[in-house]
Amino acid sequence: MSQNTQTWTEIEHSALGLILNNHHLYFVVRDRLTPEHFEVPSHRAIYTGIEKAVSPTGLDLNMVDLYAGEAPEDQNRYLLIASIAASAIDITAGIEDLCRPLFERYDRAQSLKLIDGLKKELEANQDLQSTLKKAKSDFELLSVRQSPARAERLHDVTESIVSGLLDGSQENFLMSTGFAEIDRVLGGGLAKTELITLGGIGGCGKTALATQILHNIAENYGPTDFYSLEMDKKAFASRRLATLSGVSLYSIRAGRVNEDNGDLEKVVATSLSLKGLPFYVDAEPGATIEHIYRTALKNKMERGLEAIVVDSIKATEVDDRRMNAEDVRKAQFVVKELKKIAKELEIAVIALAHEVRKTAAPRSPTQRITRQELYGGGTLEQTSDVIFILHRPEAGLLATKPDANAPQIEVDEWYVTFNEWEGRAQLIPDKMRNAAIVKPAELHFDGASVAFMQDRAFKQAELI
Repeated sequence: MSQNTQTWTEIEHSALGLILNNHHLYFVVRDRLTPEHFEVPSHRAIYTGIEKAVSPTGLDLNMVDLYAGEAPEDQNRYLLIASIAASAIDITAGIEDLCRPLFERYDRAQSLKLIDGLKKELEANQDLQSTLKKAKSDFELLSVRQSPARAERLHDVTESIVSGLLDGSQENFLMSTGFAEIDRVLGGGLAKTELITLGGIGGCGKTALATQILHNIAENYGPTDFYSLEMDKKAFASRRLATLSGVSLYSIRAGRVNEDNGDLEKVVATSLSLKGLPFYVDAEPGATIEHIYRTALKNKMERGLEAIVVDSIKATEVDDRRMNAEDVRKAQFVVKELKKIAKELEIAVIALAHEVRKTAAPRSPTQRITRQELYGGGTLEQTSDVIFILHRPEAGLLATKPDANAPQIEVDEWYVTFNEWEGRAQLIPDKMRNAAIVKPAELHFDGASVAFMQDRAFKQAELI
């Protein structure tokens, strides 16, 4: 039967059959094909099962049945899956050709839905300009989501770069972090389309450093988004006020900013200075990676977007509740999606990663962790373009300060070590582009304002 005479049910049936027989075909169409493209409920459920059960190594029909959800009482879902697979054995059409009518049907339905919504808003006497602007954004977003990536000849790409260099329009894909030392380590700055992981133990200052870097990008390059999954907006804003004003974070949080010594004036002036800064904070409770992708895509289309920070990988959930219960699988999915966001939107993505302690053995405060100890495991190591470890032993050293009864030699050794690390931090490149080997970036940390600063007084040192 030709495709022109096939019913929609048969087209859906054939597309599913091809994927069930050859799991590699799922990866060919997964960027465009979603469960919403299937109108037959059983087909939609089966494709949902495929999405959750498929892996690069294969596809188990029993797992598809399991993940497809509860079937109607009068339906044996597994037999249906098996029969769909069996009926597609002799199909010679390509998966993209079979799915194209499904894409077109879905696009048409979505377009009509947008047009209907636009008509209702205009009839309700909504502001014409804002309504049309929103409609334009919605249609552009639909176009981006449904347009497949196309391969280009290498010469065409190099020619566009050369053309840009000649007329001065070539975009700079490197953005300064605001720290000369970090830019040195990065070879000039953060690169768009790259996933940069910033790891470290709890309380070392990952959020503070990422925030400062994002602030510099917003100030000098354009809009940025900070996805704060571990801190609400007020707590985040209080930290930022403390860092920029130099006023103690404790004073701001406690509501005891001293007016007499000028601290209150500093905080007010700092807040006013942020008025035009395109730095946006999203602190949606329980935000998923899908929410981050949709929001970042929308923001890119509407107002532009240069970089995002996701705090943190561990706190990011997924729409699939079953996957949320499986830490390893969830982490793998989140990390891969973050890399996808960086590439598709051509932005820099900074993801914060916590330490995962694999043993109960105590660690010396000056002993740094490695990328193998970060939440995200092997996928994080394979997918990230750059992995940084933020090493700041000061807090750990204070917690291990010898008491008054300790031997003098122990006290003396502690003071020597503490003096070396007081206010000091190192940003250690644990994985770099092209396996480059570079020395750590030396930074100074001010605990009162929760701020990192460039400090050239520290000499480069080898870690224990």
